[in-house]
Amino acid sequence: MADLRRHIVQKPGTCALCSGKLCWSDAITGGYVYRGNKQTLPFGAYIFGDYCTGEIFMLYHGEQQLLLDTTKQITSFGEDEDGELYVVGGTVDRLVNAGSSSTPPTRFELTGGGSASFVTSGVATQISVEHAQIQPNDADAKASAMAFISFRKNGILVSEAAVPATSLIGSGRVCVEAGEGTDTGLALANPDMARPAAVTLNFTDADGNDFDGGFVVIPPGGQIAAFLDEAPFYGPSVFSGTLTFESSVPLSVIAVRGLTNQRSEFLTTTLPVVDLSALQTEPLRMPQFAAGGGWTTDVVLVNPTDELISGTVQFLTPEGKVQATLLDGLAGGAASYALPPRSSRKLRLSTGGPVSVGSFVVAPDPEKVTPAVAAIYTYMSGGITVGATAAQGTPAATEFEVYSQINGKSGSLGSIDSGVAIANTSSEETNVSFELDQLDGSSSGIAGTLRISPNGQSNFFLDQLPGAAELPSSFQGTLRLSSSAPVAVLAIRGRYNERGDFLLSATPPADPRAAEDQSFIPQVVDGAGYTTEIVIYGGSEDAPVVGSIYFFDQNGRPTSPVLQ
Repeated sequence: MADLRRHIVQKPGTCALCSGKLCWSDAITGGYVYRGNKQTLPFGAYIFGDYCTGEIFMLYHGEQQLLLDTTKQITSFGEDEDGELYVVGGTVDRLVNAGSSSTPPTRFELTGGGSASFVTSGVATQISVEHAQIQPNDADAKASAMAFISFRKNGILVSEAAVPATSLIGSGRVCVEAGEGTDTGLALANPDMARPAAVTLNFTDADGNDFDGGFVVIPPGGQIAAFLDEAPFYGPSVFSGTLTFESSVPLSVIAVRGLTNQRSEFLTTTLPVVDLSALQTEPLRMPQFAAGGGWTTDVVLVNPTDELISGTVQFLTPEGKVQATLLDGLAGGAASYALPPRSSRKLRLSTGGPVSVGSFVVAPDPEKVTPAVAAIYTYMSGGITVGATAAQGTPAATEFEVYSQINGKSGSLGSIDSGVAIANTSSEETNVSFELDQLDGSSSGIAGTLRISPNGQSNFFLDQLPGAAELPSSFQGTLRLSSSAPVAVLAIRGRYNERGDFLLSATPPADPRAAEDQSFIPQVVDGAGYTTEIVIYGGSEDAPVVGSIYFFDQNGRPTSPVLQ
């Protein structure tokens, strides 16, 4: 059995059946969608051939390209148990990418909608930066995923950022802050194993003025990760506005906000990346704000269009009533916004007294597009900023899966607890059913119903759910939510570090109906104090989800990190 080494040629073939004339696709031989585990071809590419010319083609992301020119009369294709592809034409030959190696992937299996986690070792003295692809073996088996990037300094956890698994986008926009101890970074991963990604970048300031941000090329399977004032972005060191990118191939992207606190510790959180192809015109509900008692909430609005957009932001109590607040120092329960094309705006919510919580809704003016919405939650203790995390506003739905964790007694050093906020988007009372499944997918026995007032909100930590006091001190699993009307949901993982600081990271809830058959973690960091935990959860309760995690370095080479 021979290996066919993949290469690209651009010439027609000849066919004995066609009397030596040029023959283009006279007899197409259907093939397979590639879902193998050896990085032979781009995952999800459709491979087929031409009986007459012997040419083998790939259809990927809507584009056709010629992979291999052979002398075969291709009669069929085959697939083995690992998803690797074979071509039949006189002999049986395996398709092999000469530029890739067969680094063993990390296998996972979720039973009954359970969860699995993998943590990098963190023992290296130098930082390594990678990215990951998560691929179930069965295209119909779907699960959710995220990662936690943690940083320890002198043995103390000082920062933890949740990285949501992403789908692929061709163009996007992020809010940018640089200067006065704050910086913004971008990680762009190209999962296409066949094509480089040509990416154009443009900055826009708060007044809507554009200026060139440059051009970068990401190799097939590769990644670029840097702060925007560094190479290869070379952006301004002091700036407030947005960055817009457009890529020749779809990318997996995250943005990171870094903040240096009063102890010179670098705190990081991920920022939402706006998909410019997914515009909305409906009001968007953010399930949680917290202000006072050391808490501040920054409302971030990003204009996803090339036109001026406007509307209002209104704050509500947990009972669904208008909430009096201080917004940029001005009292009121609502504020108007007007965003120049491609720009962004940040509104700071605060109070002069004890902590108050609730939700807020961003409503566009008639015939205007809704801005992308995020909230940055910051917690200060003893004059020191110890926690910061950002969460993205997402459309309301009736079903959610939330990765959940408890470790130790709440409030004790090293303890972890998951928190959830649910906002009712309707003017009628809504019932939200909940069920907590264990790591292996079996029920924990914790289930019930929450009643939420019209336009109201409920927020709780996991151990505050009815019956959850009986949970063991160490727990991992999935909280499943279903409601009688659309609700907005936000989740966080809160933890106390070794010196008692309260850290938090937003853990985006997943809509199981919107899950995809592959997902991407665009940034995996390990070494020099950093570790990354990858969590895969949810999926079908009726059948196991089996698949693999593939890791690649910034040049697109497969890697095999040590995982715990």
